[in-house]
Amino acid sequence: MTDTVNVYPVPVTTPTPTYPPASSAMTQLGPSSYALVSNSGERGPAGPSLPIVFFRPGEAMVVAGRARYRFPFNATLIGCSAALARGPEGDDLTFEVILGGGGVPLYSMTVLEGAEEVAEDTSRRQVLVGDFITVSVTGVGSTFGGEDLSIFIRYEA
Repeated sequence: MTDTVNVYPVPVTTPTPTYPPASSAMTQLGPSSYALVSNSGERGPAGPSLPIVFFRPGEAMVVAGRARYRFPFNATLIGCSAALARGPEGDDLTFEVILGGGGVPLYSMTVLEGAEEVAEDTSRRQVLVGDFITVSVTGVGSTFGGEDLSIFIRYEA
């Protein structure tokens, strides 16, 4: 299956959201999985006030990152957090934000069983123009994976 891009209008001003914005650009990752980005293409979100958002609707499943966000500028990642509409059951949900699509994990995070969010990791990471990031979900709940996973990555240009 090839990746597809759907473009939607971008909000003019948005504080750091708890859940994904209603209007975004979607890059299809594969069957029933998507990555939302706050703006289309490689221009990036409309300013550092809008995070890069990877979103997977429906029940979470283990998946290696296929959608990518490529940086057209040097940036410092300043935080990563996640939220779900319904938390995982039977086990924790784990994911990694990876530099270079299989290379270096920038953030490794865990949403505890029954939780609907994970606190922001404010570790700072440098990325260079041309670098890209992907998200891999490495573990999900054994009874229920978790629903509507949103991963928020904040940055400074």
